[in-house]
Amino acid sequence: MEVFAYIVPTSCRALNLLHVCRKWRYVAIKTPEFWSDLLRIPAVTRAAVRGDPNGIDRFRTFLRRSAPIRIAFNASCLPLHVSEVIGAHLNQIGGLKVRVGGDEAVALCSWLREGMPVLQELEIFHKATCPLEPADRNVFHSLTCSDAALPRLRTLRVSPAFFGPGLAVQSLHTLHIGGCSCDDCRGDAKAYTLEDLFSFLKRSPSLSSIKFSLGSEPLHWPAGSSPVQPIALSALKNLTFEHYQVDSLRDMLSNLIIPPTAIVRVTSENFTQEGGPYFPSSLRKLPLPWDLRSLRVVVSSCSCDLLGANLRTEAGRIKIGWKTLGVLGRRTELFREFAQLFASPAVSRLHISVASNLYPTCLDRARMAALLGAFPQLTFLRVGRKCHDLFRYLAQAEEGAKSSAGGDKAGSGSGEARGVPCRHLDHLIALWSVSWEEEFRTSCDLVEKTLAQRAALGSRLSILDLRFRRLYGLKPGQGEVDLEEIRSGLVRRLRPLAGMVVVTIEM
Repeated sequence: MEVFAYIVPTSCRALNLLHVCRKWRYVAIKTPEFWSDLLRIPAVTRAAVRGDPNGIDRFRTFLRRSAPIRIAFNASCLPLHVSEVIGAHLNQIGGLKVRVGGDEAVALCSWLREGMPVLQELEIFHKATCPLEPADRNVFHSLTCSDAALPRLRTLRVSPAFFGPGLAVQSLHTLHIGGCSCDDCRGDAKAYTLEDLFSFLKRSPSLSSIKFSLGSEPLHWPAGSSPVQPIALSALKNLTFEHYQVDSLRDMLSNLIIPPTAIVRVTSENFTQEGGPYFPSSLRKLPLPWDLRSLRVVVSSCSCDLLGANLRTEAGRIKIGWKTLGVLGRRTELFREFAQLFASPAVSRLHISVASNLYPTCLDRARMAALLGAFPQLTFLRVGRKCHDLFRYLAQAEEGAKSSAGGDKAGSGSGEARGVPCRHLDHLIALWSVSWEEEFRTSCDLVEKTLAQRAALGSRLSILDLRFRRLYGLKPGQGEVDLEEIRSGLVRRLRPLAGMVVVTIEM
């Protein structure tokens, strides 16, 4: 048994092979797993990188004795004396994560051309302290990797300054552009264009995850160049844009065909411009929202997150986040714009969550009517933190429906169908933050009135879930208040009006 294959050292001094017998020393030397574990110790790599003679010899010895075990190399730079050692063991490198400058990039490109048969993960980031010359950028831009040279490459993470279409291979599954915020990777100093990006995507048909980080926007189309035909990413499962500019987002979305099962996430601080719409018009180019069955919008004091998902099959989701700094006065029309953009008869599930202090400014009865009217086929609705306007809207509309139904001489019930809002609603969850005790009792009366009218019109709920949280004014330990008795009494009161009633009351 190779005992040393099961020893995981924690430092260079964890085991001194000179102090063991000759037989055990022979076994250790012939156990490549032991030496590959030694290479995982950060001090081993750091000593070699900084040029320490003993560190370089140790690194070379460990690497030679670890063959043929696959290893991962992670370093903050790639000096010449280290690249020479690694260059002799390219068939062992399964993972490579480096930060390189211009001269070091030349050595790295030579490895990729020569071939790294077991390389699965490659991360190439730019050293911010080493400004790139035009010739340095052209090293990667002129690079062409072959599928035979990198047959197992699955993951590529690369700084915008080093990205080029020649890095594409057919085996690639994950692409991440970004991770560096220096001047060479942001702004016009980067070299790659939309044409380069789409050329890369065409050569990598197996991509299932693509992520664009801060500063990774490509340059616009070259002068005299025309946009390409839309590219179908049939294997795509995740597409992420982090802090992406609106113009670049529009260019990207208009030239990509995204599968309906993909998950798309977009975050940006630049979506909301003063005087412009809260939701950028470029989002209309996304094919997903109109195919979704579920939408969720969450609004807090510092951000707005939109998540759409078919919760029953997890097929097709989109998550979009906006920073709301500087647009506090425009938040009042957030839900109107949301309804206009995502209105769809296909959506059957809707989640709404708004911070209590923001609720009065962005979601009153009229805005609630506009929002729910955009989704006539709702069967599931979850609302928090304040639900008064929801039930008032339902009660007001249903009173009109009841009058219409009463005037229907034929008694066919056609007035009911025309007047009941959310008439397909079957499951309602209301998360309420109310004060004790007047607002709490008023809320209970409002719920009872609305449900009674709904049941009378033939639109009875199957599940009603009321969750009262943070009863303001109710002090812990008040002996005269029995919350369990109040809860059970409310359940008995509402049970005749719905198939199942669940009530939760928390302090």
